[in-house]
Amino acid sequence: MKQRRAILAFTKYRAYLIGGAAACLAIAGVAFGASQWLRSGSDKSPADISVTTNAPSLTFHTDQSISALAHEIYASHKLAPAIVGLGDVRIALNADENDELRKAIAALARQHSPRAEKAIADLHRGDLNPAINLFAELAKKAEAAGPDAAKEAAGFYSSLGALAAFDNNEEATRVYTKALKLSPQMADVWNQLGRLQLWAGDLTEAEKSYSQVLTLGDHLHDQTSVGRTLGNLGTIAQARGNLDRAKDFVRRALAINEALGHKKEVSNNLMSLGNIASQQRDFNAAETFYKRVLAIDEVLDRKQGIAVALSNLGDIAQKQHKLDTAEDFFKRALIIFEVLGGKVDMAMCLTALGTIANERGDTPKARELWTQARGLYSQSGNQDMVATFDGWLPAPKSQ
Repeated sequence: MKQRRAILAFTKYRAYLIGGAAACLAIAGVAFGASQWLRSGSDKSPADISVTTNAPSLTFHTDQSISALAHEIYASHKLAPAIVGLGDVRIALNADENDELRKAIAALARQHSPRAEKAIADLHRGDLNPAINLFAELAKKAEAAGPDAAKEAAGFYSSLGALAAFDNNEEATRVYTKALKLSPQMADVWNQLGRLQLWAGDLTEAEKSYSQVLTLGDHLHDQTSVGRTLGNLGTIAQARGNLDRAKDFVRRALAINEALGHKKEVSNNLMSLGNIASQQRDFNAAETFYKRVLAIDEVLDRKQGIAVALSNLGDIAQKQHKLDTAEDFFKRALIIFEVLGGKVDMAMCLTALGTIANERGDTPKARELWTQARGLYSQSGNQDMVATFDGWLPAPKSQ
């Protein structure tokens, strides 16, 4: 019992944010984690289509090749999710298929210069610095050209921010803010700024940024931006513990996204509603929402969403003491997380499976699973979790 309390003491909530736009706060009764959307080997970037130009080595980049490169960058960098402590609520925000990153790569391709092509080639190799440096120079040059080039400069700063966010959230926040001073009507940049502010745990500033997106979306009749922002505001309300307000925001977002036919956003909204229902201990509703997520994400082949939905189904089954059902869901989720390489989410599933074994009285199996989880948390650099396990597990033997 002491061991179980130790595990449960640190695990109240978990969440992940997709695309920096739609968000969900996933409750995990036994662990807390988030992971990156890492594609399998079948998503390798297709070759760009070469065309003849006056400048050597220039290529024509398709939308498909740009999207594939964006996936490559996420996979090669394996971004660690930002974890923010907010009192009793912890949120892990995770970027997935970032629209701004794709836009940045497209902006780079539009330069049609050997230097830009080299920067793109460097991106394929996982080196972001040449592209970052080029966008910094382009932004400063456009800014120096005066007010007529302000929007162009803001666009370059936005692209710079999308790349800088991989290694330096403070720098990304700075350049996004600069972009908005030059061109305050850029709803997508307000959205990215809000995402970074959420990562930093500044709910007040994030709410202000998302409110700007909502205002601009209404003014410009941009229902896509409105739908995404309502979902983000729902995440903020949920983090503050205002579940009824959160539910209202997310239901409004869901109605818009269903009308627009945005299946990925619909899935995100359903996940959020499932998480809210789980928090309110309405497990039947939560199960319905999570199974709808599974149905959509299986069609879209969103492996991360499938795995998170499965783990959430395991969580609500465990809360209802349906241990066989919970074990099955967690094992299915673990298989997918292993393919995706998400160590933190793998650790979460192993922790849950260990807790199930402990509830059945199989202490040796529980300790084995928890020791595996501790190892994965250590590999991911999550020292808080390692320290929690070390408080009651035997110290690892020296080799």
